[in-house]
Amino acid sequence: MMRFAIEKITTFTLAYMRRIGEYGPVNISLMEDLKKWANECDLMGQDSILLSIPHDNPWITVPEECRYDVGIVFDKEITRDFEKDDFVFLSTYEPGFYAVLTISHTIEVIEYAWANVFEELMKAGLDIDMNKSAYERYW
Repeated sequence: MMRFAIEKITTFTLAYMRRIGEYGPVNISLMEDLKKWANECDLMGQDSILLSIPHDNPWITVPEECRYDVGIVFDKEITRDFEKDDFVFLSTYEPGFYAVLTISHTIEVIEYAWANVFEELMKAGLDIDMNKSAYERYW
């Protein structure tokens, strides 16, 4: 149901939108807003990588304070001026090694993965840096 590999992720910049509140189906509409904006700005392409980043652990953070970002990855210099889009922000992420899971994109599988991924990674003998964000990557 869930398989993973270790990948080296290079430095990248993310143009992203943020939502604060309980995680769940409403996050899908944020991703749709991002895709609409990226298409209107001619930023979406066949090779575009989209990320969602749940920043907070919902078992520790109260639901109304959970931060959720969705963004489009840029691995080259950005020539667009984002200052006029006051709902889109930029952030640069540093390189590192990441466990990358390949799963089906269904609610049940995603919930299973989040509930079990850390235990599975520890069983595999991998160290987990809980100070870094986890990403969901979409092509």
